[in-house]
Amino acid sequence: MTQRAKPPPPPGSERREHPRFEVLAQVEIRGGENTLVVPVRNISVGGLYVDLDDHDPGTLGSALAAGQRATIFFDASDGDDELVVSRDADILRIDRPEVGRGGMAMRWTAVEPEVAEHFARVLEVLRQRGGLTDA
Repeated sequence: MTQRAKPPPPPGSERREHPRFEVLAQVEIRGGENTLVVPVRNISVGGLYVDLDDHDPGTLGSALAAGQRATIFFDASDGDDELVVSRDADILRIDRPEVGRGGMAMRWTAVEPEVAEHFARVLEVLRQRGGLTDA
């Protein structure tokens, strides 16, 4: 017996595998010689979306362009918990401000399971603190 492939989702439907959460935090993005500190619009186990409203995407340089890889540094530590994550991510797209709010969509690259598990724990601690809301 052969298995049928799942039909594609209808246009405009949610296609993400992981729930997204809004978080009041900033991340540092390092790509090539460029480093940006930008606010996170939403974050998930699968990736993140950051605001670029104060940055002209044309000046980010070739190391921060769709198809490139960058390192994301995220520190949500407080006095009780050390919540530091450094992960590589692929830049999926950069949305220009003239199309709405400027931003950059990024997907975490494949990493060791323990890194992904640590990140999932960080998100869980933030959720318990009330620092995450459904996006």
